[in-house]
Amino acid sequence: MLKKLFTAVTVSVVFLSAGVTAFSRPTGGTILRFEIDTTTFTSDGEPRQMDVAPFIDTAYNRAMLPLRTIAEELGMRVNWTDSTRTIVIERGGATVLLSVDTPLPDGMGMPRIVNDRTMVPIRYIAETLEVPVEWDEVNNVSIITVPQDIIATPAIAPQQRVSLEQAEFERRVFELTNIERVNHGVPPLIWDYGLADAARDHSDDMARHNYISHTGSDGSDVGERLDRAGISHRGWSENLTGGTTTPEITVAGLMGSPGHRANILNPETTHLGVGLNHTPDSFYRFHVTQKFAILMPQPSDLVPDVFERRVFELTNIERVNHGVPPLRWHPGLAVAARAHSDDLARNNLNSGIGSDGSRPAERIGRAGVTHAGYVAEIVITGRTTPEATIAVWMNSPEHRAVILHRDLIYVGVGFCYLENSRSQFYTTQKFIGRNQLDTR
Repeated sequence: MLKKLFTAVTVSVVFLSAGVTAFSRPTGGTILRFEIDTTTFTSDGEPRQMDVAPFIDTAYNRAMLPLRTIAEELGMRVNWTDSTRTIVIERGGATVLLSVDTPLPDGMGMPRIVNDRTMVPIRYIAETLEVPVEWDEVNNVSIITVPQDIIATPAIAPQQRVSLEQAEFERRVFELTNIERVNHGVPPLIWDYGLADAARDHSDDMARHNYISHTGSDGSDVGERLDRAGISHRGWSENLTGGTTTPEITVAGLMGSPGHRANILNPETTHLGVGLNHTPDSFYRFHVTQKFAILMPQPSDLVPDVFERRVFELTNIERVNHGVPPLRWHPGLAVAARAHSDDLARNNLNSGIGSDGSRPAERIGRAGVTHAGYVAEIVITGRTTPEATIAVWMNSPEHRAVILHRDLIYVGVGFCYLENSRSQFYTTQKFIGRNQLDTR
């Protein structure tokens, strides 16, 4: 059984790991040099080739390199899951799970597919492994120094809390959960370390006391345990199983229960942590806890330009996936959309009618966009990420019909975050058709 859920948020990368060793910096090591816009790189001065040239992702100002190339040079194993568009990078006890087209934390960029190759921000990969990376601005070159001990030894933290078997079980439950969500048209969840730790703690508690309950042995409920763990959230839910001996059996059992299935497929959930306790001499032997939450975004996730462009990208992904041509960005429509989102936030509204009584066509005219005839607008509040925003719109027949309308050609997105307002998060999309827009 579960508690009640929430509103929304999402994003991107998962670092599912027991930890990474804090490496010393020995002298020597391998020097990798990657130049922007060329497929040749060097390893200790020896030329090597890549399929795709590195480039600068201007949205985040990050150097993007082919994932497989850098992973192979750093001695990592890469696995691709097509159904969820996720990449698992493994090295010793460290596992990094990346999701394509979802932003990384702290403005580190976003994995993308270019010419059938996964491109990732090199600084994120290098810093994940604690490998020095430098940027030569004059020559547009990323320089990575790979210490000898990183090449020769596995990246396993000495204070490793989670066994490799346990981490693999939890990761597989996470992957299967996201496969179910994607198969049902719901965006995949993001792994969260804090939720995973809280989930493990509860599984450990249940195993020690030979029971299964959402109430802890100390009388705590799920929300209290999340607060105790210092996790800031807008809502949560929890799934529990006992005696399920494999990830496949675990997720199949949860999907067969209406309440647990509802938690797994809730489109507003954005983050997940999974905790396994395997104690052979306990009554259930296997205790599995799934903790779902809507976590508060970081300040870097609330930059309007970044948020708006991501909504635009996700809108076009939905259109292309449904056989509809992608929309074109229009700055004038974006100005009108931002103005309306700002107005909604200042006046605690959620409406297509402005605080002054204005309607969508009138507000587009104020922004200097000359148009005639049909104008479309959709509005949403309380959704904390672009992914959650699009998920809710696509699950609403009226909003979905607008997003997938074949006659619409141009779009602008406006986002506003106002902490002291009722809903805090406000997003507006304004659309117009080709023959209804003067683009001069």
